[in-house]
Amino acid sequence: MDFGKDGYSEEEKESPVFHYKQGDFRKREDVKLRELALGINQPKRGLFRSLVNTRGNRFMFFTLIAVTVLCFTIGFLSSSRETSTLKNTKLSLSSFSFEDGVYVTLEFSPSKKSDKPAVNDFNIEFRAVNKEKAVCEKSEQFYVYENKKGGDKSYIYQKFKDYDIIKVECEVSADDETVILESSVVHKR
Repeated sequence: MDFGKDGYSEEEKESPVFHYKQGDFRKREDVKLRELALGINQPKRGLFRSLVNTRGNRFMFFTLIAVTVLCFTIGFLSSSRETSTLKNTKLSLSSFSFEDGVYVTLEFSPSKKSDKPAVNDFNIEFRAVNKEKAVCEKSEQFYVYENKKGGDKSYIYQKFKDYDIIKVECEVSADDETVILESSVVHKR
């Protein structure tokens, strides 16, 4: 007996016969099965339709949307007080304590919106706030920053000798605009 490629002999090779159930049998069949077989109740296609298909899916979908909106709102409203922009210059304040002093850094960098080079004169006042929330030390400086697109960052450093400082405030003003930055002191040992 010679078997072909598919494993059947030549005598056994016949086309398969499919028996479809039609006619009276469909009338006696359960309604859900009849609709499924005839294609009446096709599953809903598409991502959004499947997300809101059932009551539980709708609840989870709208809960997910509400949580996402809430996260973006909180992120937008609780923007950091350590960074700000003044005269197309991005300002960033950081501070840490080490041994017997508190070290403060004010960083100047061009903002993404700056398109023209400009020279800005900044009046800077550092204020150190202690545990009683009183200003214990002050320092004033004058700084000229050349703001150019793709320009370098520039830094101003300040050191306070009181170790009990919990935060540093920095008031930066240029012409008639003023920005106040705050930074909590990070204690390093």
